[in-house]
Amino acid sequence: MPGITDAPRGFIPIASPTGEIGRVRGYDLAAANTALGKHDMVTLTAAGTIDRSAASDTQIVGIVPRHAAASAATVDFPVIDDYTTIFLCQFSDGTPVNADRFLNYNIVVAAAVNNMSQMEADGTTGATTNTLPVKFLRVHRQTGNTIGANAAIEVSFNNSVLKSIGVVGI
Repeated sequence: MPGITDAPRGFIPIASPTGEIGRVRGYDLAAANTALGKHDMVTLTAAGTIDRSAASDTQIVGIVPRHAAASAATVDFPVIDDYTTIFLCQFSDGTPVNADRFLNYNIVVAAAVNNMSQMEADGTTGATTNTLPVKFLRVHRQTGNTIGANAAIEVSFNNSVLKSIGVVGI
C-alpha cells in the first residue's frame, strides 16, 4: 500500500542525537551552481565549493535551508551539515518493505518547484552498498503513512564529507 501522497519534499531535518536540529554552517556556493530548492542535498565539488547533489554522489555536505538561484556564487551559503541529523523525505517508487530498514539508498534529483526541493530517496535502490547517500531508518509516524512507494520515511546521511566513510548497510 502506498504512502499518503506523492509529494517530494527534499530532506527536512527533524531530529538529531546531538540535540542540535538544523545546525547551520556557511559554505561557498559554486559560481556556476545549479538552482537549489529549500531542503536540497548539496555536495562538495572538486573546486571546494558546494552544488546540488546528483544521484550516487559520495561527497555529501548537507542540506540547504533556503533556495538559491542558478549561478549565485554566494560566500557562506547556509548548509545544515550535521551528519547525525535525521531527515524526513519520501520514497520515490519501488516496493520497499520494513525489512529494508537500515539499507542504504540512492536519491532521485529533480529541479525545484516554487523554490522547494523535489529530491527523494529512490525506493528501488536499497542495498548494503556503502557509497549510496542515505540510510533508511524507519517509516515516519503519521496518519495513513505505510511503507511502499511515496511513503514518508526517516533517513540519515550515509556519505558525508564530515565523517570518515560511508558505512555498509545491514
